Order: sequence, then structure tokens, then C-alpha cells
Amino acid sequence: MFYSESLPMGKIKKLLLFFIVLATGVGFFGFRNQFRSWRQQNFSQKKNNFFASNIEKKKYVIVGASAAGIAAAEQLRWFDRGADVTCVSYEKERPYNKCNLEDYLAGEKTLRHITILNERRQQWKNIDLILGDHARVVSINPKKKSIKLASGEALEYGVFTYQTLSDVSNIKDYLYKQRPQKVAVVGAGFSGLECADALLSFDVATTVIDRNGRVMHRRCDEKGSQILQAHMKKKGVAFLKNESVKEVFYKDGKITKILLSSGKHLDVDMLILSIGFKQNVELARGAGLEIHKLGGIKVDASMRTSNKHIFAGGDCVVVKDIVTGEDVRSVKWRDAKEQGKVAAHGMVGKNKEYKGAFRANLSRFFGTSIVTMGPVNNPPAGMEVITKNGENSHRKYLIKNDQIKGFLVVGSRDRSLVGYLRKVSMSGQKVDRDRLI
Repeated sequence: MFYSESLPMGKIKKLLLFFIVLATGVGFFGFRNQFRSWRQQNFSQKKNNFFASNIEKKKYVIVGASAAGIAAAEQLRWFDRGADVTCVSYEKERPYNKCNLEDYLAGEKTLRHITILNERRQQWKNIDLILGDHARVVSINPKKKSIKLASGEALEYGVFTYQTLSDVSNIKDYLYKQRPQKVAVVGAGFSGLECADALLSFDVATTVIDRNGRVMHRRCDEKGSQILQAHMKKKGVAFLKNESVKEVFYKDGKITKILLSSGKHLDVDMLILSIGFKQNVELARGAGLEIHKLGGIKVDASMRTSNKHIFAGGDCVVVKDIVTGEDVRSVKWRDAKEQGKVAAHGMVGKNKEYKGAFRANLSRFFGTSIVTMGPVNNPPAGMEVITKNGENSHRKYLIKNDQIKGFLVVGSRDRSLVGYLRKVSMSGQKVDRDRLI
């Protein structure tokens, strides 16, 4: 196996079980192959002396150390305390919660707060970590059961992406050292608005640019967008709608201005791209796995792909929506963790099915909050729509056959309402209209 040269996995002559998980964002996909092996077991602790000298050894290698990957690793450790479990990630930082990048940028949470597998927990779970550019996976060969690694690249000149902890660390470093005064954020979805909100902590003039006519155009209706934009304006954040960046201008190696699609120029000394992500399925495609028409890897309820030895989960797959039953892209942290656990069950031969993704998004920025789930922007025909508006709040509920099929809550701090909506949406219970305040 080529791992003997590429990765310091120890001197294991043969592997009984080989499982690889390849990741992007919170996602992973992996494959396994079985080998027969006998290896002398050496354990210093007396409690492990029951292992015989010729016991079969299992080894799991998970490439990708985000929600699904770490959940799979910890579940595998629970199933098999004697196996080798290794996580490999191209990111140099310890596994962290990507949902908290805004708080890290704003200084509200430290690296310790967002880390999901610190050194102490890693030792307790007995999980090996291999981190860094050398661990980036560029291709896999299912027949040879091998993967190919390559180094990563970095952006410079004051242009940054906003996706990973490394991205945010670079942004913070640039803000502190270069002291930019005018920052443009491209993208007015959840990530873009969270990034712009975090920049308020740095006392910079911030402009959000989006090619659509309003913020959150996919996950919010017109009324909700108006409330969010009003809060942005109150905080001093400008919004340029129906615009995109056509060209970036530099001077002495630093960004100075950008050309917009309208032909106007905007002076900036920092540009942050927060325009979402594209599912990374090229590794899966190269391995011959079936790709769903939505662009993700096709899996069954056990998270098994079209290759019975390969499992997948996280933001690289397409799964069922637990509310509608439709095929959807999986992008939520909580869903990825559950998928990783389900996949781990399949890896050790246990039966467990994934119930489906609950596609609700929740966030806070510019002094207000938003929770959204379902087609609230364009409700399907035959859907009952209930709206309730306040001075700075907006609530919208989509109901069919007395069941919640979608909701939008902007400007409300009623956690019990959000909890109730989540409960009845996932369970399919009959909705109590009196609770929809």
C-alpha cells in the first residue's frame, strides 16, 4: 500500500480493514477493502492484556476532519477500541466547527472555543491526526485502494475567500497588520452577511455586493430581506444590489479598486469572496461513483454509494429532505455529523439508516436574527401561507395537510417557537396554530 511512504501510519504489514474518507467542507466520502492479517498486539495497560498475539487488526483512515469525518472517527472508536483510527486533512488547524467562523473573526470566540477535537480529547479517543497541505487529496484509485495527495495554494494581494479557519485567520492577520479602511464582501447569503457583521468589530467601511436584488434572496422573502437590509444600513454597512465584480485593480501588489458589472468603480483595499461553495465530487467521479443530477454523490439510506465498499456523507452528497422527501444537497453541520455516524455503522457491518436532512438555517447578524426552512420565497401552489408582522419582525409559515412544510422567522428571539417549529416539522405532527405567534 502506498501509505507506507506517504503517511506515517506505523509498521503494519497487512490491513484487515482499510477505510478512506475524502472530504470538502463538512463532507467526506470513503472506501474500504478487507485484508487478512495477524499482528502481535503490544499494550502497556493491563486492561488490554486480553488481546491475543495473533488477533486480527483493523485500521481506519479518514481523510477529512470536519463534522462528518470526526463523527465517523469517534463512532468507529466506540465500536472498536482496539483499531487504529486516523484522520487526515489538508487544513493545518485542528478540527473545528465551521459554523463559528463569524464569531472567531469578530473575536467573540477563541480558537479553543471552536475546536471540536482538542489534544486532550484526541488522546482520550485515541485518534491520530495528520494535518497540512501534504494531506490534500487530489485523486483516488478504487482498484488499487490508493489516494494521491498534493499541496494547497494561498491567495494574496488583499483578496481572500471566506470558507475555512485558515481563510479567517488570514483575514484577521491582514486586518491587524495592513489596517484596511474599505472592505468589500461579495455575496449576500448567510456566510456573506455573517462575515460583514464580524467586520463591524474592526471599524472598517464595509460594502456587501450581490448580483441579486436583495439579501438572502434564496432563503428569505421580500419582507424579510427588507428588515435585514434596514438593520445593515443602521449598522453602517452598505449594500450594492444587482452588481458583481468584473475586474480587480492592484498597485504595488495591493488591491486598490474593483470594477462592477454596472461599469462603476469602487475603491477598496480588501476584498472578501463569500459566494458559497461547489460540491467537490471530482474525486468520486474519478473513482467511478454515481453522481446525482443535483451535483452531489448519490447515496442510499446507509450512506453507501454506488460502490458497496464506498460510503459518503456531508456536503458532497445528495440525501432526502426529512420534511418533503425530496432529494436535496446536504450542507448542514448537524446533518453531516449524523451521516458520519450512520456511515460508521455500515463500515463495521451494523445496520443504521439516515432519516433525512432537516434543512433549516439559523443565524444572527446586525442586531437581529433569522431562521428559515423550506420554500418560503416561492411557496408551491396549494400551500397555506400564514404571515405575522411586527415593527422589526416577520414570521411566515407554510402549511399543508396541517403540517409545517416551511417557515421564516426574522427578528424574533423566541427560542421556544423555533424549537416547536423544528419539532413539528421533523416529526410531521399536526401543527397547533395557536403556537404560531
